[in-house]
Amino acid sequence: MLCPSCRSVEIPEGSQLCKECSRDRIGNSPTEDPSERVKPKEGKGDPAVPAGAPGKGRYEILELLGEGGMGKVYKAKDKGLDIVVALKRLLKDSGGQEKGLSRFLREPKAIAALEHPNIIRIYDIGKDEEGHYISMEYAEDTLLRRIKEKKRLSVQETVDIARQIGRALDYAHRKRVIHRDVKPSNILITSAGIPKLADFGLAKIDDGLEISGTSYGLGDRYYMAPEQMGDARNVDHRADIYGLGVTMYQMVTGEMPVTIRESKIPEALRGVILKAIEEKPENRYSTAEELVKDLEQIGRTTVQKQRAEGRGEGSAKKEKPEEESSLEAPFFWGFLNWLIPPFGLVLGGYLLFAKKSKRNHRSGYIVMMAGIAGCIALGLVANYIMNKGWDYYGTSILVPFYMGYGFSLVFFYNAAFS
Repeated sequence: MLCPSCRSVEIPEGSQLCKECSRDRIGNSPTEDPSERVKPKEGKGDPAVPAGAPGKGRYEILELLGEGGMGKVYKAKDKGLDIVVALKRLLKDSGGQEKGLSRFLREPKAIAALEHPNIIRIYDIGKDEEGHYISMEYAEDTLLRRIKEKKRLSVQETVDIARQIGRALDYAHRKRVIHRDVKPSNILITSAGIPKLADFGLAKIDDGLEISGTSYGLGDRYYMAPEQMGDARNVDHRADIYGLGVTMYQMVTGEMPVTIRESKIPEALRGVILKAIEEKPENRYSTAEELVKDLEQIGRTTVQKQRAEGRGEGSAKKEKPEEESSLEAPFFWGFLNWLIPPFGLVLGGYLLFAKKSKRNHRSGYIVMMAGIAGCIALGLVANYIMNKGWDYYGTSILVPFYMGYGFSLVFFYNAAFS
């Protein structure tokens, strides 16, 4: 029979959906809530109009929300349902062909099987003269924007958002859907303050199918689990746990997770975050549910502490930034960090020349090695104070750096006294 919606192709016998507009034999989308279905119009479907041409079709474009490598997302009004939606459209290449169609259509397929209060809803998928589109729930804010505005989130707010996203992930995992792209920009926040997991375009679905060309490096490298960087096809649900852990790190520190600094993580959440981002999957939480339970316990403890201090739930005082004395300012210690090796070199050279007349090689070496040890010790102390804790990544770079200066003294000594 001819598709009643797009009226462009025949729906073959035994098939329920049109290959062009993805609607069924009576014109309904399988991803719509039955109570919100709109009767199809006569003609060539319901075109979603481009920006700058409101009122032409079913969707009135209000503004451009964002643009990526594959498509654009608009804030639009669905005139049929009389609601504001987020309308996603595929970009076209120079030849007018839509790019990444399989990945684009994968998102509604993944979300269609998921009905959870913390997962973004899809209202409709279709195709018109502009190409394919997805109409989905609109949220006013993103977690990434909130982090940038507040610099960093409190422990309580982090716990509240993370436990809801954790529940959404646990639900998706039980439905055998792995998100594979959990990060702050893919967590939306509604006007009611409810966080919603969005963008399932990279999701792994238990259907035996996979997006082409994704054998490695699928996702955002700062939020990807180590095993996902090597083989994105065969990751399991623990890759999402890693992504949520790294997202929590950014929430409480305000820093991009380029380098994980343990000392920056509040003590209340340190154990949970570090367990979630363990390098080996078997050392992480085995399920998102386990992570959520720990977060809920931390949330209860935080609320009890606030009440004990005479503060009610939700009325926590704003965290005051730690005041730094002139000696604790990162600039001072960073400057000192780079002064120590040259200072050690000059001092060591002076001491060696002072020993030259005595030709005492043994005492010269002792003085020199003491200088090397002093340079390393002072460098590590400066590094510790500057980072307010051990920065193992930075230390692994600085120690060879200081030792390099120290060994240069050895060659200097041999040149001067041999």
